[in-house]
Amino acid sequence: MLVDIICGFLGAGKTTLINKLISLYKQKGEKIVIIENEYGSVNIDKYLFENENIAVYEMTSGCLCCTLKGNLELSLQEIRDHIQPDRVIIEPSGIFVIDEILTVFNTIEYQMFKLNQVITVVDSKHFIRCRHKYNALLGAQIKQADVIVVSKMTEETDSELLMKNIREFNVSAPIIDKPWDELTSVDMKIITDKRQKHMKVTRRKVKAVSRSWAEKREAIWHEFASELITAKENYTKEAFNDLLQELKDKNILRCKGFINVEHDLCIFQYVDGEYTLQRTFRPLKEYTLVAIKNM
Repeated sequence: MLVDIICGFLGAGKTTLINKLISLYKQKGEKIVIIENEYGSVNIDKYLFENENIAVYEMTSGCLCCTLKGNLELSLQEIRDHIQPDRVIIEPSGIFVIDEILTVFNTIEYQMFKLNQVITVVDSKHFIRCRHKYNALLGAQIKQADVIVVSKMTEETDSELLMKNIREFNVSAPIIDKPWDELTSVDMKIITDKRQKHMKVTRRKVKAVSRSWAEKREAIWHEFASELITAKENYTKEAFNDLLQELKDKNILRCKGFINVEHDLCIFQYVDGEYTLQRTFRPLKEYTLVAIKNM
């Protein structure tokens, strides 16, 4: 069972990339399982996957450093014993330090799972600004990457500056830095198949971390807090603008969920002051927004 781990900071575009990977793997006839982790008590992302008939394991937690590794191990055990898919895709929260996940795949108990790729998504619009505040967190995600996929590229993106900043953390991983609607089959092969060319390297070795680094890692996790926002049944344009102002006033970094705006059901994505609304027709029983802020 091959395992892909999709990393990236809040709102980088991990779920969008996973949908692309799912389409590719299903074309190959692969049986897929997704392990989703969300920071908070409600997992919004499970509704965002466009493909049906794929098992989604949820790991929701208010404190990742205390529970995620154990939840991951339990999920893998159940997947191993009852499903045995061709591919497992793991999407940890954007504020989780990946090293803890990688240690699971160094144990004998999980040798049936072969770590295929660690794919880190870098948000071209926010990365350079965010790295000054979250340098350790972003650096850890990029350092462990087998391949780096840059999201939200436009003609205005300073590609040279962006590449320079990425290479400060990882000098060797291939970087895919083009608009995602222009990704070719060659690009997707680099994203999905690179480790298969190095069959002698069957397992990534993760060094034991010192107590000081473990404490530092815990400090990173505890810098963030989640908040649930019960959305109104319908937002007028004025009420929606009030919601945006509320998020800014609370210094919310990331917010997502489903809301009605002018009686249109939309997927709401908010990242660091910018937002998108995408119409959807999926019926929901409740409208809840998950917000993440810096403590």
